[in-house]
Amino acid sequence: ADVSVVDTLASLGERDRALVEARAFLVRHPSSERRAEIARVAGDLERTRGDCREAGLFYGLALRSRPSNADADAATFHHAACLMRLGDAAGPAAM
Repeated sequence: ADVSVVDTLASLGERDRALVEARAFLVRHPSSERRAEIARVAGDLERTRGDCREAGLFYGLALRSRPSNADADAATFHHAACLMRLGDAAGPAAM
């Protein structure tokens, strides 16, 4: 149900509320099989808010949490894009 709440809020454009719920999910469910997905969504939400530093933390968490291929691809790409946006020389190599 928690995952549905995050997805629904994000799809309704309630990005701030979706981010609060995603953060809470990650705290409440540290061993969830959906952890990578929610961390990737939180990264996307932070990135769209313009906070690449926070987004990178969530993308890193997603990549360490047994992501699906789709979540791994998205997290890798957006993490690298955020690094480049922040002027980090590691950005291009992260792709």
